[in-house]
Amino acid sequence: MSEAAKSNQVIASLFRTIEVGTFDRYYFTYSKDHNFESVESDHSSVSASIVSDTEIKVEVGEGFVFGPNSSFVITLTK
Repeated sequence: MSEAAKSNQVIASLFRTIEVGTFDRYYFTYSKDHNFESVESDHSSVSASIVSDTEIKVEVGEGFVFGPNSSFVITLTK
């Protein structure tokens, strides 16, 4: 199997639908205080919250379909 084919298999294995009762959680940490006042997501299966002046948390939950055309937008407001 070629390296390209192996790489495609690895990427394809990441495509999935988030199952009931599970989620993926991501933390984003900034080197300086940003003092965000609010954070919101444009997707019903994705939530975001402010952890501190330098960190936000994004949770991708039940029903979200990870795939080549998947997307969501997180809006941070100061």
